Amino acid sequence: MSQSGSLQRDFSLNVSIPESEVLFKSILCTEELQRRPSRPADYERENRALVKLVSALADSPSTMFHTFAATIQDITQCDSAGLSLLTKNGKTPHVDGTRFYGLPLSFGGCGDLLDHNRTLLFRHFERHCPYLLLITPAAEECLLVPFYVAGNAVGSIWAIMHSDRRKFDAEDHRVMASLGKVASSAYQALLHIDELKIQVAERAKAEAEVRKMATGLEAKIRRLVEANVVGIFMWNLEGEITGANEAFLRLLQYNREDLATRRVYWTDLTPAEWRHRDEHVITELKTNGIFQPFEKEYLRKDGSRVSVLLGGALFETSGNEGVSFVLDLSEQKRAETALRRSESYLAQAQQMAHIGSWAWEIPSLNGSYASEEWYRIHGLDPQDGIPTWEQRLQRIHPEDRSRYQAAINRAIADKSGYDVEFRILHPSSRGKYIRAVGRPI
Repeated sequence: MSQSGSLQRDFSLNVSIPESEVLFKSILCTEELQRRPSRPADYERENRALVKLVSALADSPSTMFHTFAATIQDITQCDSAGLSLLTKNGKTPHVDGTRFYGLPLSFGGCGDLLDHNRTLLFRHFERHCPYLLLITPAAEECLLVPFYVAGNAVGSIWAIMHSDRRKFDAEDHRVMASLGKVASSAYQALLHIDELKIQVAERAKAEAEVRKMATGLEAKIRRLVEANVVGIFMWNLEGEITGANEAFLRLLQYNREDLATRRVYWTDLTPAEWRHRDEHVITELKTNGIFQPFEKEYLRKDGSRVSVLLGGALFETSGNEGVSFVLDLSEQKRAETALRRSESYLAQAQQMAHIGSWAWEIPSLNGSYASEEWYRIHGLDPQDGIPTWEQRLQRIHPEDRSRYQAAINRAIADKSGYDVEFRILHPSSRGKYIRAVGRPI
């Protein structure tokens, strides 16, 4: 387990471990994250954190995780924070630095997190890990979020409260997971740096040449990061784009020559109907030094449009230059269009086949979804909303209600499906025969 963070006190691991341990489930309280009042999102602080992380990655990759830990501690206002990573074999512990060398995989709940592969919130986890009982101050709460690389959990992002001055909430979880995605890209870049440095060492070149190659490698890694994290561009309030990474240029179909010859202005990238939003952004920047991320469209070099998520900040609150981050939303928009098309096709198919669909929850029996054809079959107005279970029963012929209810009760008890025919009372005064087929999901 490789660990970089800001624990407040050094301690020794040469302690005897008590025989008794508190059961894991008794200290787990993850569900409370959603029940607790959540503090409002602080986008200004979050954007500053992104700028700090990207700057650390570009200027000093080796200190990236220390910056990340300090950022988590600042945003969550916790007492301790850090990032723990598995070594390449996934088991052997390893620690970056001089403290805690040789930690076991199960130390401090990190092993539990990787076993469950989901966010965990502990209360006094030293009761489950007795070897931590001698550490002071004790951990009141510990929030652990999985750290993913290429879809695999390879470590944990952790934050600790040593007192009860505040409790972790859902916003803490969201911010830690969001910043973890940026740190994941940085981690992959650092792996490339390590591999390249090994190659340099194996060639055993002279010290001067090693320094020269290291400088070149740092530059290559910086370009790699710029091309694979998100689109990034630097600008001034006059509309000039003063620098950009490859991801941004590829997204808008421009090249380095266009940038060097000042052919690219961010004011020209915005379609006419979005320019009022740009004016609002400038006002927001001059007032706050930052603007909150929002969706908009950009014009590519060939005149086509691309949907993006844009966020940014001035380098200095009263300055004229800043940096923005651009995320391509094309795939998301295509998926949303495909979903709307599929829903339309399904509605048409149900209408032609005179088949309606609806969903209800157990054990409340409250409806959670009903198709347009379902409303039409029952003579109901969708504008009135999904009827309650009692209202639904009132629509069933009195002679058939008990049989219908019995079929539903049996399906719930057996956790199985049901297939029942019955009559409904239609507003047109015409009785209808209905066959209802249900399956648990």
